[in-house]
Amino acid sequence: MAFLTIHDSNCKLMKNLLSLLTLLVLFTVLPACSNDDEPGDTSAVVGMWYGDDYDHFYSPVTLKFNSDGTGSAVMDHHGTLDIVQRGNFTYKVKGKTVTIKGVLSCANSAGESDTKDFNNTYEIQGKKLIVTNGTNWYTTRVKSYKR
Repeated sequence: MAFLTIHDSNCKLMKNLLSLLTLLVLFTVLPACSNDDEPGDTSAVVGMWYGDDYDHFYSPVTLKFNSDGTGSAVMDHHGTLDIVQRGNFTYKVKGKTVTIKGVLSCANSAGESDTKDFNNTYEIQGKKLIVTNGTNWYTTRVKSYKR
């Protein structure tokens, strides 16, 4: 009978230790998980960014990021054919990646005009935005932006 009592108390002790160990692991591991859908720190991009490394046939593009997740893009090229492009976009920051989606309106001095969607991705590298992917010729001719 004494053997059963010692055995039962050892089982209870082992169950309690196992439960405690399980809780300890859960409380240690679960906070390390994050929600990848959470927005990033937009303050890293808010403000004006100026085209820094671009195809010099075209004028540099200026991007303005507002704190509310919206922004605007401007390019004025004055040459043989004056080209003006303006666009509005929304953006998301995830880690060091900035994704913008918007619409550009383009007009030239010959009276031609067009509207195009664009979807570009940038990487924040210090005080530069580096173009990593883009869907519009005008915004991808700029390789990087600086403040």
